[in-house]
Amino acid sequence: MNCWYAIYTKTNAEQKLVKSIVNLAARNNERYDTYLPMKTEIRRCNNKVSTKRVPVFKNYLFVSHDNSAFSKLKYLPGFNYYVSAGVKPSGISNAEMQIIKNIAENAVNISCNQKITKSTQPAIIIDGPLTGQPVRLLSSDEKRARVEIELKNLSTYIDFELPSGVIQLDNLVAQSIKD
Repeated sequence: MNCWYAIYTKTNAEQKLVKSIVNLAARNNERYDTYLPMKTEIRRCNNKVSTKRVPVFKNYLFVSHDNSAFSKLKYLPGFNYYVSAGVKPSGISNAEMQIIKNIAENAVNISCNQKITKSTQPAIIIDGPLTGQPVRLLSSDEKRARVEIELKNLSTYIDFELPSGVIQLDNLVAQSIKD
């Protein structure tokens, strides 16, 4: 049975690793699903504007495979290590994978970190694809709210921005996060 895993890639090697995985799958008649969300980044240099496609989650590639793939993928160009909360790579549930996909497709200014941000307030998303998702509010103004969500299996936090109107502070969320 296949499970999702996060691979931390070498610098700027996400797309190279995807291509290597696709080629490996074709050669061995195996199935690996990859997820590498991309965004367009606008850059200004010397009065010139250029655009570039870059990964939403820098240095992260999500791959679905069975247990036999671990030893095959770690030798591919661009592979650095499997993200883990201990010795073994941490599997990502389909529910957590759906949250990751919803964040990648609907949020802006996304970043990943290993430590929880201090001085946060429990909140809940009340509108959109992430409705009902508990988060921690980092900051907000009239237009944007910066929030953080924990991916427990990965011991990772993703912080991102959403319109401030879709975030609500909630005492019930505060109690469940304390527990």
